[in-house]
Amino acid sequence: MKKRNINGVMFIFLGSIFGSTGGLCTKLIPWHSLSIACARGVICALFLCLVRKQWKMRPTKQTLLCGICYLLTGALFMLANKMTTAANAIVLEFTAPIYVIVIVALYYKMRPKLLDLITAVIVLCGMSLFFIEHLGHGALAGDILALLSGVTCAGIYFFSSLPEADPLEAIYIGCLGNIIWLPMFFVDEGFHGSMFDLKVWAVVLFLAIFQYGMSGILFSKGIRTTSPIVAVIAAAIEPILNPLWVFFVVREAPGPLALCGAAVVILTIAGYNILTTLQQKKVRQETAV
Repeated sequence: MKKRNINGVMFIFLGSIFGSTGGLCTKLIPWHSLSIACARGVICALFLCLVRKQWKMRPTKQTLLCGICYLLTGALFMLANKMTTAANAIVLEFTAPIYVIVIVALYYKMRPKLLDLITAVIVLCGMSLFFIEHLGHGALAGDILALLSGVTCAGIYFFSSLPEADPLEAIYIGCLGNIIWLPMFFVDEGFHGSMFDLKVWAVVLFLAIFQYGMSGILFSKGIRTTSPIVAVIAAAIEPILNPLWVFFVVREAPGPLALCGAAVVILTIAGYNILTTLQQKKVRQETAV
């Protein structure tokens, strides 16, 4: 397991600020979710080619799996963001630490600690508030997709933290993979009605280069010196800023139960990070004595 590095944490934190604009951009683009995912992915792949200064790929198994997780996470989040509120979409995706705990425990054959289990139970209670609010409404499907994006997002944090993985190449693979959604453009009425709108394309370019590209580059730098659990906590600013941008621009606000659920999830996971950090510090001090 990796020791926490302050520079790595800051890279992930800054990348999360760029990433937090995804909900707003998706709301402003009048296309189908998969059309947006395709355009964002292909443009971002071209941008990453310039950064990487090469087109070729030589992925390891871990890099390929991470790339697939990127592809699925992007598509699931785009779909969820159109079907439910931006707050619900990002906060339910932010449940990724719970799945990271499970994956790490299985991979390293470690039994979850009591704190891990308590955190998981509290987060599950917070998640339930989102679903209770949307029972009987179409937004429930969006909540479920957002929850699934949390599972695949956990895969990103885990696989990219393995020494055999190349996080930047994984992002590149995930971006290129979005070309499978290309057929959506032929049946997307929203795209047909705005394909010559320069304002829409400006948002698409920002989404691809800054929200996805720059956030991915910063993440790939940070994850090399940051453990997967600490990394996913460092990204806690994203579920806070994401719905705020949407509220300020398009006046979309989550319901009262969703707000309570968001507070439970974010505060619980933040508290988990603080407690585990203190525990690790105590262990290091005792070992040094």
